[in-house]
Amino acid sequence: MRNIFFTYLIAQHVDYYFSVADQRDPSFQQDSIILCFGESITVGKKIYKNTGIYLDTFKTNFGCDSVLLTKLKINEMIITELSKVLCGKDSFHLGNTVLKTEGRYSIVLESTNRCDSILNVTITRDHSNQCDSICEIQIPNVFTPNGDGVNDEFIYPEINSSLSSMKIFNRWGNLVFQSTQSGEGWDGTFNGQNANPETYIYLIEYECITGASKIKKGSITLIR
Repeated sequence: MRNIFFTYLIAQHVDYYFSVADQRDPSFQQDSIILCFGESITVGKKIYKNTGIYLDTFKTNFGCDSVLLTKLKINEMIITELSKVLCGKDSFHLGNTVLKTEGRYSIVLESTNRCDSILNVTITRDHSNQCDSICEIQIPNVFTPNGDGVNDEFIYPEINSSLSSMKIFNRWGNLVFQSTQSGEGWDGTFNGQNANPETYIYLIEYECITGASKIKKGSITLIR
């Protein structure tokens, strides 16, 4: 900007000063703005809601042009589709949201770019008893811990499921073995001694691949 000063001399020999501003060059301003999908920005009488670079010209008080350059970026909304099959009394948990009934649900989440994202969840229930057949585990009724390498342990069969807890009791109700580790079976001992050949009761809690929690009760006979 250039200032030009003029001196005006009158009879009393008093000097008056005034300045003239040179406004031939427009002033540029640049803003970088990031918005979420569905948001917009108003510049003057214009509304912008798409990613782009916008140039707007305004008149100043001096009657000259002032230019505003706006860089606008719109973060796109992330939409994710998810399907879940539920069995029995199962439910689907996502944060504080619990879904139990068949249908399609839209859940609004905050994504990493601080804008909203949408998770569309389709819930269906298995009405063909297929879930029960998938989750059914087969437990033998006899095992022979005699060291011959065949059927020496009573072990949980990890088929379409994972072990939560396995407990074995003798006929008096005493706990002789327990485990929460998959692949860890009972070798037929109790307190470091061979357990008596007899019938024992087992209680197995496990989780099916469908997410359902199951309980299996029964008896197994130890033979030496």
